[in-house]
Amino acid sequence: MPLARHALTVPEAAFVTQSSVRGVNSEIDAGIVAGRGQTVREIGSADLLYLAAVRDLRVDLAPALRQRLRDAIVAAHEAQGNTARIGHLSVALDAVEAELADRLRILHQLRDEAIEQNTEVLGGEPVLRGTRIPARHVADMVRHGTSPETLAEEFDLTPDQVSAAILFDRVSPRQGRPPRKARRVVPAP
Repeated sequence: MPLARHALTVPEAAFVTQSSVRGVNSEIDAGIVAGRGQTVREIGSADLLYLAAVRDLRVDLAPALRQRLRDAIVAAHEAQGNTARIGHLSVALDAVEAELADRLRILHQLRDEAIEQNTEVLGGEPVLRGTRIPARHVADMVRHGTSPETLAEEFDLTPDQVSAAILFDRVSPRQGRPPRKARRVVPAP
């Protein structure tokens, strides 16, 4: 099976498998998927296949069956087989892999061609390649209601650059502590 050995973060794995981040984390927390990594949970290539294969069925399958299915997929992947089987149930891994291929390619293009980090530019903050425009700034502006077309015009960006910034923000966890939530002030009686 030609799927390269990948280790993706949870948000990246959710993008590639078209799952939710919560769903991927649930599979790790249930002990079905092995979330590797000390500071950042990482998902391996066999688990990417499993997550994509069960994406639409996960909530309907008992944890024991999900574990058996994951084990069958891992075994078939390690043996470079094209089919994972549990009794009469089989999963065509080459079809699942083909489904993942385009999104993996998009993710690699994002990393290699669209976003760059250089300590000489904005202290190493991720920027759109060839610019000094922070990718997260573009994504934040879209999140706050600015249209991608307006951003492209205002910052002289291509639609692909705006899309890359939005995708980067989606699949790359922010560093540092989360922002403080505003405290609710209860009026005195």
